[in-house]
Amino acid sequence: MNIIMFILNLLKPKNWLIILSIVLNVGICAGIAVYVSYLFGYNNYLLVSICVIAAYIALELFMLTPVGEAIMRRKMKMKPMPETHWTYAVFNEVKRRTRIKNRWLSKRLKLYYTESKEMNAYALGSRTVCITSALTYLKPDYIEGILAHEFGHITYYDSYVSLLARHGNMLFYAVVMAVWALCSLFALFLDVIASSVCRDTRLFRLMVMHFANLLISVVSLISSLLFCARSRIAEYGADAFAVKIDEGENLRDGLITITGGSSPRSRNLTDMLMNTHPATEKRVKRINKLIAA
Repeated sequence: MNIIMFILNLLKPKNWLIILSIVLNVGICAGIAVYVSYLFGYNNYLLVSICVIAAYIALELFMLTPVGEAIMRRKMKMKPMPETHWTYAVFNEVKRRTRIKNRWLSKRLKLYYTESKEMNAYALGSRTVCITSALTYLKPDYIEGILAHEFGHITYYDSYVSLLARHGNMLFYAVVMAVWALCSLFALFLDVIASSVCRDTRLFRLMVMHFANLLISVVSLISSLLFCARSRIAEYGADAFAVKIDEGENLRDGLITITGGSSPRSRNLTDMLMNTHPATEKRVKRINKLIAA
């Protein structure tokens, strides 16, 4: 049910940046597949495109399942937080209050942690909220506010968007590298592809390698910019959710404690565009307005 609700939510205007990123990834994958089929003399390009798009969508949907979520937890080295740890009581309280606002909240949602000196928290899919070990040194009230923010991401399906973006890029890299390996293999052993493009097999392999690296770099940059822009918008929504369940002050004070009340000044435009979070002072200002409303 959560996946269905997410797909419906994905059609909302706030998610057009992620949709654009998905279209970019799958479009290039289909284009590469069509070109490879052309090199091998297979001319049914429509069928090739449909198969690639269908496979991409099927894999993305699979990675949005609890199995895909578990794979990402393993990749990010998350560990289950012991239920005897004091933070679990805080987590359960925020979950209880969130369920009043979000009846679709998964009953299997659990708290995880990662070993890190950075104070941070994040949500993935519908079953995962993770905090860093450093965050446990904050006051319980502040952790409660920060967890409320993460529950906001789950309620508004931002946590699914995060999974979608991460797995989408992984699939794109896999397709590009698989095509590079395939072309290099045939060029090296059978000289099938190279002869249709250039006479020098080694030159062809070098061209394919550099093109693959360039394509991955360009698409990664564009996808990251789109994801970061969407993420900055989502942060305000998650902050607003924390206020809705009466955790606005705790979230605000927690943010101020972690960052000192302001974010580091971005040195250039690239830093500003690649930030996944708005400036702390802007978030605090909005939270204060919502609390006073």
